[in-house]
Amino acid sequence: MANIVEYIEFYKDKTFDEVPLNEVDALILAEFSYIQLKDFLTEEAMPLTIHELSTTYFKKVTKEMMKNRHLLYRETYHLFEVMKDTKRYSHLLITNYENIVDDEKQFGAITFRNERKWTYIAFEGTDTSIIGWKEDFDMSHVFPVPSQQMALAYLEKEVRFFDKTVYVGGHSKGGNLAITSCMKSSSFVRNRLKTIYNFDGPGVRDEEFHSHAYDRIKRKIQMFVPEQSVVGMILSHSTNYKVVASANKGLFQHDGMSWQCFGSFFVNTELSHKSIHFQKEMRSFLKEIPDNERAEFVNSIFLVLSKAGITSTERVTFSKIIKATAYIGDITTSQKNKEKLKKIFIILKNYLR
Repeated sequence: MANIVEYIEFYKDKTFDEVPLNEVDALILAEFSYIQLKDFLTEEAMPLTIHELSTTYFKKVTKEMMKNRHLLYRETYHLFEVMKDTKRYSHLLITNYENIVDDEKQFGAITFRNERKWTYIAFEGTDTSIIGWKEDFDMSHVFPVPSQQMALAYLEKEVRFFDKTVYVGGHSKGGNLAITSCMKSSSFVRNRLKTIYNFDGPGVRDEEFHSHAYDRIKRKIQMFVPEQSVVGMILSHSTNYKVVASANKGLFQHDGMSWQCFGSFFVNTELSHKSIHFQKEMRSFLKEIPDNERAEFVNSIFLVLSKAGITSTERVTFSKIIKATAYIGDITTSQKNKEKLKKIFIILKNYLR
């Protein structure tokens, strides 16, 4: 078995004519969207190829500079290093890029074009920061959230008349943005869509899941989750998803760089009992909370985690969650909400036990 970096090294001399774009390539391009490129992909600089981008990027961003960065950014830096000179990826043209972060939203997107054969639009997900994960939970009570609105605007702007084959994808929240933007897209865009890739991204609310907008694109969705999926099990989604083997354990399986592949396919496995149980408990629990009460509830969860010093999913351990429950009584909220918080932390403890 190999990870996606080893896949790149093995297929580096194969063009997309020789080995067509596949699920592993789709994850690789989705992971590429995490690279911080705002200073390099300006409106004046685009379009440019991945190789052309690398000549300026690696002059200014060194391995030494990446040493203290989050694991995600160190991994995607290495991904870029391996991709930049390959026959397979170096010629891909980047024609647009957006990266916007403020108090309300975190949004990123990048467009790749393989000549006029196909276009791949990748939406950036969230990293392993707790604040990033809060956006995934916010989707349980708001639709559309600001980043979903921006994803739709980006998709409509990017798909052009000569784009006959369009792929849209993303990892984590990016997978949700891929689905929701395509749901709301115009017929002009939908008629060009071939596949929508969701790599362990949260689903949608029941209202959207049972809508006509979702129904008309659901056959084009390919969803992938790791064996011990958490984020991908949030909210409603098709049960027709593929479970991928990961070299990591627990929450760290969310990291797409750990996913295992054999040739141009992911190595399939089965969803763990913990993940299945977590999914059932979360869905049942969320149904008990009306939409108008979910905002306060979600805010309370992350306030408790913050008080417990849990600022990254790397710190979400069984002992840390037990510690966090002690802070429930300290936050300013109703007794009814505190009881709900106790329940959600029991669900988390059961998963991490």
